[in-house]
Amino acid sequence: MAKLAETETVLKKTQETLAEEIRIKEETMAKLAETEAVLKKTQETLEEEIKKKEDAISKLKKTEVMVKKTAVILDETQQTETSLTDEASKLLATLKESIVDGRSEE
Repeated sequence: MAKLAETETVLKKTQETLAEEIRIKEETMAKLAETEAVLKKTQETLEEEIKKKEDAISKLKKTEVMVKKTAVILDETQQTETSLTDEASKLLATLKESIVDGRSEE
């Protein structure tokens, strides 16, 4: 009889331990599910941010190309302006010289 009581006590303790392990496992599984959901959301956010970064880099590169083209156009415009100013100055000098020569011949 003592053996039976002892066996029942061991069985009861084993059942309690098993129940506690099942409870811990269920809590762990719930935490795992929550963690996986957070991880999935974090991965989605990361992918969105990477896409935004790639878009920003692409726009930046396009802007850099436009700025370089604008700089070339500006430089060429300035060269043309300088060339036209020099040519106009020469024409004015020639015109003044012609006027002076025309007056001196009178």
